[in-house]
Amino acid sequence: MNNEKLKHLTAAFKDDGYDVDQVITHEGKIGIAARHRTACINGDKDRKKKAYYLEGSHRQMGYLLGRLAEYEISEMTTYFVNNVIWAFMGYHPGKILNKDYSIKKKDKTIWRVIREYLGNEIAEFISKCSQQTTPDVPREYIDEMEGVLEGCREANIDTRVNKDDLWVLNFGIDWLIAHVYTRFKDVKIIKKRTKKKFLKKSKLTISCNGFSVFKDAAGGGHYFGRDFMFPTAGVFEDTACMIIYNPDHTEGKQYLPLVSITAPGILGCISGMNMNGVAVGIDMCPSAACNPAEPGFNSLLLARHSIEKGGSAGQAKDIMVESKRGVSWIYILSDGTEDRACVVESAYSAEGIPFTDFPPKRYMKRFLFRKAFIPDAKFLEEHKTAEQENGIMVRWEDYKYDEAYLQFNKRSFKHFCKKLYPDALEKTGFINKTIKEKNCPLTYFFSPERETRGDIILTTNHYLIPEMRYTVMDFILSVLIKDVTNDTQWRYDTLNNLILDALAEAEKEGKKGVGYNKAKEILNFLSPSGQYPEYYGENKKVIEGALSLFDLKSKTVESQYGYYKDAWIKLTLPKYIL
Repeated sequence: MNNEKLKHLTAAFKDDGYDVDQVITHEGKIGIAARHRTACINGDKDRKKKAYYLEGSHRQMGYLLGRLAEYEISEMTTYFVNNVIWAFMGYHPGKILNKDYSIKKKDKTIWRVIREYLGNEIAEFISKCSQQTTPDVPREYIDEMEGVLEGCREANIDTRVNKDDLWVLNFGIDWLIAHVYTRFKDVKIIKKRTKKKFLKKSKLTISCNGFSVFKDAAGGGHYFGRDFMFPTAGVFEDTACMIIYNPDHTEGKQYLPLVSITAPGILGCISGMNMNGVAVGIDMCPSAACNPAEPGFNSLLLARHSIEKGGSAGQAKDIMVESKRGVSWIYILSDGTEDRACVVESAYSAEGIPFTDFPPKRYMKRFLFRKAFIPDAKFLEEHKTAEQENGIMVRWEDYKYDEAYLQFNKRSFKHFCKKLYPDALEKTGFINKTIKEKNCPLTYFFSPERETRGDIILTTNHYLIPEMRYTVMDFILSVLIKDVTNDTQWRYDTLNNLILDALAEAEKEGKKGVGYNKAKEILNFLSPSGQYPEYYGENKKVIEGALSLFDLKSKTVESQYGYYKDAWIKLTLPKYIL
C-alpha cells in the first residue's frame, strides 16, 4: 500500500468532514469507505452518510466497491430492483413487501404479486428482460460490473448480488420506460388488455430540474444545480452516496477522475463532475422517439461516460452523439473551464428522425374553418433551429429559438379550449401560473424558450427545441403524460422567474450576479423548506432522488439526499487526485 497516498486521501476526507472507516487494497489499488462525522441518514446517529474513493481499471474499481459496499449493493439489486416497477406506478413498496423483504400475504416471489395485479404475460416478459444484454455498452462498464460481482462474493460468500440483477439495476429502467413511452407496441406476446391495464395504472414520477448560471449571471462564478427525482422504491434514500472515481488510463483510453452522486451498484451518475470542471445531469423526458427493441446505452451510465471521457462540454456532447441510444432523455452539461453550458435533447439514434410521423396527421391539416395548429414538413424544413446529430439536438447558451413556431400555439389552445394568458409566450411568462393549473393543450404546443441571456441554461422534463417537440405529440402518449406536461411546464417557467428575480435583487443590492448561497436556495425551491412547500407537501420526508449544487470553479459538489431532515454534505474533488 502507498502510505503517502493513503495519508493524503485520509486528510482529504477529514477536510470534507469524513472519517475513513475502511481501507482495502486490490492489485496495488486503494479503495476507501468513509463516514461523515455529523450527517446522518434520517436522524439515525448510527447510520452516517457514506462516501467512497476508488482507483484503478474499471474492473478493479468495481471489485473495490463490491468489497466495501456489498450490503448496499445487495439492497439495490434485490429490494430496489423488485420494487422499482411498483414505484413507477405510484405504489409504496411497504404495500408489497414486509420490512424483512418477504412478500406479504402468502406469496413467495415478487412475480406472483405482479401477476396478481398485472397479469401473467407482462410479469414473464419483464423477468426475461433481466437476461438481455447489449453490444452497445462500452466494454469497461461490463468489466466494472463483473468486478462488482467478484468483490461482493469476496466480501460475502452468501451475497444476494448476481449478474442478472446488476444488469437490470443498470439497464432495466431504460428497457421499461422505452416500452411505456411506446405503449409496448413491439411486444406481441402481451395481450392488448394487459398492456392497457399496465399503462392505465402507470403514474410517472417525473420532477427533475437543472440549471447553470455562469459569467455575468454568476458574478464570474459557475454554478450548476441539479434536482433529480425518480422512484426510490424505499431503498435509494438509505443507500445514496458520493463516489470518487480515479480511473487508470488503459489500452490507449484516457479517463478523467470524477465524483458521482449515485448508489452502490448503480454504475452511472444521477449527477457528476470531472476534474476539468465539466458536470452532467439527466432529466427524464417522455417521448415516442424510442427504440424499445434496442434500448441501447443511455441515461445514468451515458451521463457518467460523457464526463469520464469528455474534457469539455463539447466533447461530452460528442460522446453522447456517438453512442447507440434507444431511449429519450434530456442531458444538461456545464463546463466551468470554458464557461459554457448546453441542454442535450436526445431521442433514439438515427440519421434523421421523421418528426412529422409522430403527431396525428389531422392536426397538421386545415379542416373546414379550423387551421392546422402543428406545422407541416415544409414549414419544418424552412425553420430549422438546430442541427440534428444522430437523434440528438442541442441548445447551447447562445441557441436561437425560432418564434415562428409560437404562432401555432394560439390555434392549439383554442382547439383544446385551454386558457392562454396574454403574456404566456413572453420571456417571463407562465402557461400555468400555479401548481394546480392545467392550461397545456396536452402536448400539442411549442414550449417557449424563456432563458435568452447567454449566461443561463435551464431545463426540466420537456423538450424545448421545436423539432423535438413533435416526438411528444403521439396521441396516446400525450394523454398518458398530460399531468406531467402541465407540471414540467410550470416548473420550467417558475425556475426561470426565480433566477431572473434573483439577478434583479442582486443588481439592486449592488452585487454581481447570483452567488453560491442564492443558487442553492433556488435549487431548493420545491423542498418542504423551499419557496413552494406545497409541491411535495410540508410533511414530505423522503427525498426521492438527490439535490446537488456544483461549483465548477472550485470543483466542489454539495448534495442532499435521503431525507429532507438530513444535512447537506460536500466533497472537493481536487483534494483526492494526486
